[in-house]
Amino acid sequence: MGVSSDMRSSRVRRQAAKKPNKERTVQVRFSDEELAALDAICSEKKMTRSAFLRSCVEKVQGGDVEPTYVVTRNADAERMASEAKSIGVNVNQIARALNAQTKSHPGSLSPGVLGECKTGLEEVRGELSKLTDEVDGLRTDFGKDVFRAMAMLWPDVPEQLEELCDYWYGERGEKILSGGGGS
Repeated sequence: MGVSSDMRSSRVRRQAAKKPNKERTVQVRFSDEELAALDAICSEKKMTRSAFLRSCVEKVQGGDVEPTYVVTRNADAERMASEAKSIGVNVNQIARALNAQTKSHPGSLSPGVLGECKTGLEEVRGELSKLTDEVDGLRTDFGKDVFRAMAMLWPDVPEQLEELCDYWYGERGEKILSGGGGS
């Protein structure tokens, strides 16, 4: 009496299907977020991690997959976000000092508190100015990368790309697409 196909061991099923053994092991490092995303996809598709990753390789080999461009995390942007948060903390401290003063002496601010607030606001203004300059620099670098990649992907529409680039940069856009500076 034969054993049903779903009762056989995986080795017997693989041999019956004449599929090659999978003897190679690949190790991949994922961040917590990446692993959670992979697990969510695998759960949704009801696949193991290995089966899902193999299917991705098969799709790429078959030419069914379009290239995907991924924007990675930018350390400069993360640092600037942290700086913006600290600026917000400074502004909150100034607001607390003002609120405490006006609660204890409604309708008036002592010259000392007013002076401290002005000094604090000048510091905040300086920090925001530096941050604005850095953000503009990142925007320029990001735009250069994006528009150069777009020019490679769509070389047959230079006028439209130049229009987009000019929108992003103003009149400097043409220099970016032609490989010039324009920062």
